[in-house]
Amino acid sequence: MMSDESAEHFAKQATPDLPPQAGGRSISLVITLHPNRQIDFTLPADKVLAYGLLGAAQEQVMKLNVIAELQQAKASAGGLNGLLKKMGRG
Repeated sequence: MMSDESAEHFAKQATPDLPPQAGGRSISLVITLHPNRQIDFTLPADKVLAYGLLGAAQEQVMKLNVIAELQQAKASAGGLNGLLKKMGRG
């Protein structure tokens, strides 16, 4: 389990406070993997936006991986301190 302080920290990072823009539109980057292993892409026409969304998605996946590793370390090795001890840094 994650501490309340850690959960709050990641929740703030996941939803940055951006000023609302009137008249804007949503932009999506969609990658679909079908059961037959066919992959479909729906990308924005603007390359900068496409790379930006792809980078944001990659960062989210990495963050979820770190959270999962921290939860596993906490459950199996006495938390972050136990993990640091195993790494020889604690």
